[in-house]
Amino acid sequence: MGLGCMKSVHLAAFPASMVAVSAYLAKAYPSWIQIQVNNEGHEVRVMEDLEPFTRDQIMNPVNIIKQKMPQGALQGLDSLSAIFQQFFVGASHLQNQQQEQVQDQNVLYGLAGKISKGGLLQSRIYNDLVKNLGLSLHQELKNKADEQATRDSDEGVRFRVFLSLQNYTSGMWLLLYNAHKAYKLAPDEFITSCCRRNIVGNPFILKDKQVNADMRQQTMVCTCAGPNRTQLRVDPFGIHILQCPNFGTPTRVHDTLVHMCVILLRTLGLAVSLEPIGLFDNVNADDNRRPDILIHNPYGEGQRVILDVAVTGVVGRSRCSDEDVDQPMRIRFNQKKAKYDHIARANGLTFIPAIFSHTGQIHDTIKGWMFNQIKMKMELHDPQVQSDKIKSVMRYWTGQLSAVINKTASRAILAVAANLVDKVNSTPPTASSSDQCEDIMDANQENAQRFMEDMELLVLNQDHTQSNLRSEG
Repeated sequence: MGLGCMKSVHLAAFPASMVAVSAYLAKAYPSWIQIQVNNEGHEVRVMEDLEPFTRDQIMNPVNIIKQKMPQGALQGLDSLSAIFQQFFVGASHLQNQQQEQVQDQNVLYGLAGKISKGGLLQSRIYNDLVKNLGLSLHQELKNKADEQATRDSDEGVRFRVFLSLQNYTSGMWLLLYNAHKAYKLAPDEFITSCCRRNIVGNPFILKDKQVNADMRQQTMVCTCAGPNRTQLRVDPFGIHILQCPNFGTPTRVHDTLVHMCVILLRTLGLAVSLEPIGLFDNVNADDNRRPDILIHNPYGEGQRVILDVAVTGVVGRSRCSDEDVDQPMRIRFNQKKAKYDHIARANGLTFIPAIFSHTGQIHDTIKGWMFNQIKMKMELHDPQVQSDKIKSVMRYWTGQLSAVINKTASRAILAVAANLVDKVNSTPPTASSSDQCEDIMDANQENAQRFMEDMELLVLNQDHTQSNLRSEG
């Protein structure tokens, strides 16, 4: 995963390595490459006709790179002299100005790397190539989605999920090499997580063609939309499973995430109550609203803070535009504000909606609040604390939240997928021709279920017994 795209690495490596050793090449082959110092600095000159084979070796990948990214780092560089001059000297002010960008909040929080003005040639070329691959994949998925009759098609779902994964927090769970044992993934959970991350079919979810027509309506079509609306299918990626109330998955992911937020806040020394009761009795004695979290002593705040967590889907009807990846979270944010903001202010409380998505997105409001709480806590102990330490804690928090969402979602998908398989297995055909089977071997009886559950242990016992027999023989 660290190497990324091997083709892009290979393309960028050769010309970049030649530029990197150009000073040594000038000493070893002075007739081919010369580096001179004049009033304007260093000047690199390559006698390309002296070594046509070497020239072609270098220019071959250069031309491929320019073809893939015409506006990239090699734009307008048509000779070895120009390439070596541009990147060996590294004094192109225009190139630096073109790469200057405003650092966004994710950089300030430590969730994204700093944007380099110059950087190594290989890194810049590689970033250009990977960006081009992303754009190509974006267009390919969009074209496939546009060809479908409805937005709820598998290709439409894949395209919207792909767009919602393009952020700095969705894949943070992949970086938790030393994760707590509670977040370590079993093999099936890891496969399911990778299928969600790469938006490919989950092998544990039944496909339409694997279920006969009579059973398909009962298993693969969900009634959560209501009787008078278009019924939704269980897609092969498990996305519908995550946001369907019939399966209970949204509640499971929400509750697990709330508990993780409480644990993280308590590590800062905050007094945190989980689902406080009667919080708004001062205004209305019959008010039974229960926000998820109450923080009694937030840093830098004169008032107590309440958080209400929501985990939104990314392919629902609230997302009117495929390209507007934050729209579901914005809508949920506004719904939470309308529900709690007025009553919170009437009780002298500060309300902050904590909005996440199933793909691991985190709303900017809660992200900024978490960062400030971490920062103020660490500055309280050490006023001269380095910003990198604060960012490190923020990355850890984000990774933990990402891991909780990912593992809980993957386990929920596996549980529902197993239930669908059981539903198909337990539904007898309308007319069975094998009605003379003895009860103890009936495939639809409890004995068969216990046999399947004990299969793994039986296989282990068999191998152990056979190995003992061989050793005795």
